[in-house]
Amino acid sequence: MQVKVPSRFYKDHMDRSNEYQSLFNAVIKEVGNYVVADLDESQISELLNDAEYYADGVDYPELRGLQSSAKATVKALSK
Repeated sequence: MQVKVPSRFYKDHMDRSNEYQSLFNAVIKEVGNYVVADLDESQISELLNDAEYYADGVDYPELRGLQSSAKATVKALSK
C-alpha cells in the first residue's frame, strides 16, 4: 500500500535500528517534506506504533520537531 508520510519521522524511524532497513527500499519518491513509500501491513503497523509512542510519550524539548512529525505521521497513517 502506498502511504505519504512526513519524511523527518520516517527517516528517523529508519535510522534508529537495522531492523527497519527494509523501509529504505520502500521509498518511491520524496515530495517536499514527505516521502511516498510502498509498505506492507506489518511495516505500516510498526511505523504507526513508533509514531504513536513519540507523539504521545516523549516530552523532551530537543525532540519537539520530531514529536510534531510523529503526530503528523499518526494522522497520515490513521486515514
